[in-house]
Amino acid sequence: MTAAGHEGDKAIDGDPATIWHTAWEPQLPDYPHEITIAFKRSATITGFMYLPRQDMKNGWFSEYAFYVSADGRQWGDPVASGSFPEGKALQKVALAQPIKGQYVRLVAVQGIEGQKFAAVAELGIDIEE
Repeated sequence: MTAAGHEGDKAIDGDPATIWHTAWEPQLPDYPHEITIAFKRSATITGFMYLPRQDMKNGWFSEYAFYVSADGRQWGDPVASGSFPEGKALQKVALAQPIKGQYVRLVAVQGIEGQKFAAVAELGIDIEE
């Protein structure tokens, strides 16, 4: 569930002051949380970047999994997974090998400090030209 006014397009609008944020009311769903991006056509994905929310810690997450799919229905195993350090710094993740797909999904697996919600200021996808 997404919080009203913090829809997924806020994570790809180029403005680090806007955010995608999961719902915190009327119910507070727990982890994992996910955001999916669909491209107009298939591309070769080489990595991604994640910019945490910049105005406060709410929504920062520490563990992630990243997926690529050709059709948006079958995802298979994550093409990258790991941990982010706590903080506002831009995080860049290179995939072990490029993978072709039309959909990407970032899954926030675990929050910080017991938080149950997730937020992303910017999510960028590295594409091989």
